[in-house]
Amino acid sequence: MDLKFVASKKPKSIDSSIQRRQRLAQRLDQQIAVLASAKGGGLPRSSWIWIDDKGTYYLQVMYGRRPLEFQKGMSAVECESADHANEVLKTIRAMDCH
Repeated sequence: MDLKFVASKKPKSIDSSIQRRQRLAQRLDQQIAVLASAKGGGLPRSSWIWIDDKGTYYLQVMYGRRPLEFQKGMSAVECESADHANEVLKTIRAMDCH
């Protein structure tokens, strides 16, 4: 294994917008894991995904206790299945969370 040595120092503080982005990325990763572990069973209460009485899945990305709006007045994504909800979470995670 080759090691790449560089002259770099750890920053004393991290920009707050980067911290918020990292926190959201971690929560998205947690929700992806929750959905993967809930296959075949019910979704836990902490899940961002719910099913209405017609069997339609909805996904609402939360930041703290507030839902994030994707468009004006629209904070949920309608999904066809749990697998589709998982793909939506992965797509959102890949958007700008790195």
